[in-house]
Order: sequence, then C-alpha cells, then structure tokens
Amino acid sequence: TLFRSTYELKEETLDFTMGVPGVSVDREALVQEIMTRTAEGNYDPISSPLVTMDPEPVDLEAIREEIFAEPCEATIEVASDNSYTIVESVEGIDFDVAQAQQILDKAAAGAVASVPLNRTVPQNDTETFKALLFRDKLGQYTTDVGGTAARRSNVKLAAQKVDGTILMPGEVFSYNDTVGQRTEAAGFQEAPAYNNGETVQELGGGVCQGSSTLYCACLYANLEIVKRVNHTYVSSYVPLGMDATVSWGGPDYQFRNNTDYPIRIDASYSGDRVTFKIVGTKTSEFDVKITSETLEVLNPEPKTVNDPTQPVGYTKTEGLN
Repeated sequence: TLFRSTYELKEETLDFTMGVPGVSVDREALVQEIMTRTAEGNYDPISSPLVTMDPEPVDLEAIREEIFAEPCEATIEVASDNSYTIVESVEGIDFDVAQAQQILDKAAAGAVASVPLNRTVPQNDTETFKALLFRDKLGQYTTDVGGTAARRSNVKLAAQKVDGTILMPGEVFSYNDTVGQRTEAAGFQEAPAYNNGETVQELGGGVCQGSSTLYCACLYANLEIVKRVNHTYVSSYVPLGMDATVSWGGPDYQFRNNTDYPIRIDASYSGDRVTFKIVGTKTSEFDVKITSETLEVLNPEPKTVNDPTQPVGYTKTEGLN
C-alpha cells in the first residue's frame, strides 16, 4: 500500500500530511513471468513480484494555482435600468512556494507539515461596503420651475430620465445621453427655448433648467466637471454663473464621479420645484462655498440687417439695449 501526500487548507496554514513509501505489484515483471510460464505450459500459481515505491513529489505550483485567490474589494454591478447587485469581496490567499518546498523537504514520511498562508483581507469587505454604499448626501440643489405647462412638463420629464442614475468611480455622466433626444415620441413638448440669443418654440424647451440644477448639485458635491457651457444670458432660476446649457447635437453637460465609491443621482419634481441630489460615500469632510463676481460687461456691436418682409428701404438695427 502507498499513501500519497495530502493537504488541508486551514485558517492560517496549509497542512500537508506527507505520504509514506509502500509496495506495489511490479506489473512489467508480472506480465513477463506470465508470458514465460504460458510458453512453457506451466500453469502453476505465480507469486506476484513486488516493488517498493516512494510517494510522488508534491506539486506545489499546481496546489498554489488551485488555492490562489486575488484579493478583491466588494463592488456593484449596475444594470441598464439602474438596478444593481452586490459583488461580494474576495479574501486573498497565497503562499511562498520556495518556503513551502523547504518545509516539506524536512518533513518525515507520514508527518504533518504546516506551510504559512498569506491571507489578504480587502479594505472594503462585503459588509463594510454595504454599510458605506450611498450612505451620504454629497450635494443637493433645488430650483423653482416656471413658464408654460409644456415647459414645466419638459423639466419634470428630464428629471425622471436622470433619476436613479448610478455612476461608478471614474465614470462620466452625460446629460444629453441620459435624457436622450428631445422628441414627441419621448414625451417632450414644444416650449420656449433660447437659440442664438432669441426665444423660439422648441421640443424639450426648459430641459436646461434640469442640467443647470444638476450642475449646482455637482458643485456642492465637489465633483469633477468635465464639460459645461453657460447660456448667453443670465438665467432666472440659478445664481449668476451657475447655469449649464444643453442642446441635442450641441452643448452637453458632463461630470465625472471622482470619488472612491459609486454615486447615485436622485431627481424629483414636486410643487413646481425640481431637486437634484447626489448621494454617495464621504471619505473626508469638505465644505463648498460658491460666489459670483462680474468682471466685465460686454455690449454687442449694433448690426443693421435687411428684412425682406418689409417695404424696400426698411432696415432694422439689432444688438442695441
């Protein structure tokens, strides 16, 4: 009988029970003896020849490959509907192959040899991560929504499309991509909007109030602003310099989750007020103060244009206050 080496994974050690030498049938000699006896017509009982065998060497590289685990912190997987599942943390497991070989070389047959394990506990294990996930309000801003019923409907719809969006660390949010093209099929209505300094009726008029309100919330959350364009006029619903204009195929508002944890945008519309809140995990205390200062006032040069709908010789001067 031959006892092979076995191992057992313990909390702090990898315990090997060393194999012991044994005896086994010498198959090659036995086959040769049978063939010789048969050729001679000798069918007397045969004593099976035996051979002493040592246990096979322990393949430490193969065992390491089998038990090795890279340490991984807990995280989430986000679906297209912004639902998410927790991906549990993984404790790292490894051992020093060279050290283990030295320990086994010194171990007697049948003895138990303990090899130290290197276990790496992730900083954010599953329970810790669950407790931290979306725990803190990072920033919030509310604006009053006015204008026509169609405009108010557009602001509300845009907020609904943004609500619940989850961004992983390093991920960039795009307002245009999230809200989508402003079409009737998407539920948007025609409402006043600004185009090149003029007021026009446009599908989705008013959605800039959502992007501007979100921009303010991001400022107070101390998030990295990737892309932001101001209007050519002073907005009535946010303080000076805190607006963010958007247009499908034109300007976009984008920011990055520059925190170490996932963040979520909670958007709501109630009583003709729209609110954007950024929730995530605060790893340090901070305070944001925003001030506006007028550095210079630029007046456009007057421009005289012809109006073909008017009588010959009629002109109109634009750009004057």
